[in-house]
Amino acid sequence: MIHHPAKCGKGEGITMTQADREAHEALWAQRVADYQASGLSQPQWAAAQGVPLRRLTYGLHTLRTAAAADPAPTGL
Repeated sequence: MIHHPAKCGKGEGITMTQADREAHEALWAQRVADYQASGLSQPQWAAAQGVPLRRLTYGLHTLRTAAAADPAPTGL
């Protein structure tokens, strides 16, 4: 399990299983793909989806960082 500290509360946090984390990452990968295909600006898309703009920008950054960290295929 992975522990994520909460930003509020009395030091309590959220504990996610690996499956929960993978499902959450897949959800955000789909949301980012939906945003990119929408043709809307980030603020427009976030407002239309009821998603905080900061969460969308974080999702975009996280996926770009993960993509950059993945090694490129060697073609072998």
